[in-house]
Amino acid sequence: MKGISAMLASVLLIAFTLAIAVLVLNFFTGTIQDTTKSVSNKTSSTVECASAAIDIQDVYITGAAYGQTVKVIVKNSGLANNLVIQDAQVINQSGSNFSTAPPTNAFNKGNLLTLTFSGVSLTACPAGFSKVIVATSCAGIADTFDGTPKCL
Repeated sequence: MKGISAMLASVLLIAFTLAIAVLVLNFFTGTIQDTTKSVSNKTSSTVECASAAIDIQDVYITGAAYGQTVKVIVKNSGLANNLVIQDAQVINQSGSNFSTAPPTNAFNKGNLLTLTFSGVSLTACPAGFSKVIVATSCAGIADTFDGTPKCL
């Protein structure tokens, strides 16, 4: 019975081992690159949010009872650019809340943004007003205005 020579068997074994090593190396290289990108994105987002802050500058209420328009002036008072408003609510004295669609554009440090709430139900201004809450896409970066709004 004839078989393959020892030399040919050694060459085939080495070639097979190298092929497997290349496949494993490619798999781990791709996985490590994907993980590195993900961690890098999260790190830059966390660093950016660490210097973020907003401040509700003023609140204006116009219109007759039970159908007012509320305008909220928000300032990006932190050092972060491209800050995004995630949620904004006006709450009246009876606890009802009124939301507005948050703006789709981000605003940079030092910029002002006006949020408009239409059809807000307040019994009277300022007596029916309780507070405004504005939150950003950065966890924990929000502001609440519970002072007296300007009634126009």
